[in-house]
Amino acid sequence: MPDAPPYRTAFDNGVDRLYHYQKFNPEHLENTLVRDLVRFARPSSFNDPWDCKPVFSIPQDKNERERRVQELITNQQELRRLMDKLAPEMHKQMDERYRVYCLTRRPASPLMWAHYADHHRGICLEINVRQPDLCAAIQVQYRETYPSFRLDADRDLSPFYTKSSDWQYEDEYRLIAEEEDRAFSDRTLKTRNQFYKLPSGSLISIIIGVHAPDETRRTIRSIVDRSGKNLSIRQAARAPDRYEILIDPPI
Repeated sequence: MPDAPPYRTAFDNGVDRLYHYQKFNPEHLENTLVRDLVRFARPSSFNDPWDCKPVFSIPQDKNERERRVQELITNQQELRRLMDKLAPEMHKQMDERYRVYCLTRRPASPLMWAHYADHHRGICLEINVRQPDLCAAIQVQYRETYPSFRLDADRDLSPFYTKSSDWQYEDEYRLIAEEEDRAFSDRTLKTRNQFYKLPSGSLISIIIGVHAPDETRRTIRSIVDRSGKNLSIRQAARAPDRYEILIDPPI
C-alpha cells in the first residue's frame, strides 16, 4: 500500500472553532466548567466497527522483510496467519493505550445531534482550538477502501484518523492522546483515567439540543453561573419550514 497522505490539523486548515456533541450529564458538564476536564473516549467505544481497528500489511521488499520478520521470511502465508491471529491483541493494546476526543466543524448537523447528543436532548460544546495542543486536532481522512497499515510503523497514528467515506458527513477532527501510565512518547497529549485538562479559555459556548427539557436548561444555566465562566448558552431549534437546525444566537 502506498504511504498515506500527510495528515492536516486544525491549525493547518485555519480552523479556529470545533464542536463536540455529548449527552447531558450534570456531573460531567460541571467537571468541564469548573475543572476544565473533558473525557476522551476509548477507541472500543466508537459506533463504527472498523474504527481504530487496523489490518496490518506485510513489508513487500525482501531486504525489509529480512530485517523486520527474519525467521518468517520464507513463509509469508504463515506470517499473514500469525498477524491475523495477533490482530485482536494489537487492537486491545491500542485500546488500553490511546484515547480520542472527537470534534467536528458542524454544530448544526441533525444526524450528529441524533447520534451523539441523546436524540437532540443533549448538548454541543463550542471549543476554541486556537490554543496550545488543541490546534493539533487532526482532520479525519475518509476513504472508499479499507486501508492496511505497516506493521513496522509503530509511531503511525493514521488508524486513529482514517475512516470509511460513509462517515464523511461528520467533517470530523480528532485529538489523540495516550494514557499517561502507558505512554510511549513524551510528545503526545496525555490523559489520566481518560480525562484531559483543557487550556484555560478553551470553552466558548454550550449549545442545547432541540428536545432538551426545561429542567436541563435550568441546570445548565445554574452550572454556568456557579463556574464563574463567561460562556454563551445557545439554543438549537428546528427550522419550521425546512430540514435545518437553527442556533440562537447564531455562531
